[in-house]
Amino acid sequence: MAGLLCAFILAALTPVWVPVLKRQDRSTRQVLATLACTISALLQFLLVYLFHRGMVPQNVSFSLAGVGIPLCLGSLVLSRRILIPAGAKISGSVGIVLWVVLVIAH
Repeated sequence: MAGLLCAFILAALTPVWVPVLKRQDRSTRQVLATLACTISALLQFLLVYLFHRGMVPQNVSFSLAGVGIPLCLGSLVLSRRILIPAGAKISGSVGIVLWVVLVIAH
C-alpha cells in the first residue's frame, strides 16, 4: 500500500518538473510553484512513511496536511497566468486530492 501511495505522489509531482527538466524558460513564479509542489510532495512522502511504520497519530496527519494543502493552493495561485506551463496547475490540484485521501485513509 505504501509503495502504491508513493507512486501516486511521484506521478502527481511529475507534471510540475517537466518544464524544469526540459530547461524551458523559468520565471520566478514557476520556480516558486515547483518548489511549493515539491515541498508538499515531500511532506506526503513523510506521512506515508509514518503510516507504514505505524508511528503517526491523527494530529500529526492534520498538521502535515495543514502545511501541505496551502502549499498546493499556493502553487495553483502562482500558476494562474496563462504563460506558466500547466504542470503546476495539474500537480497542485492532484496534490490537494492526495492530501484529502491521505487524511481520510488515516
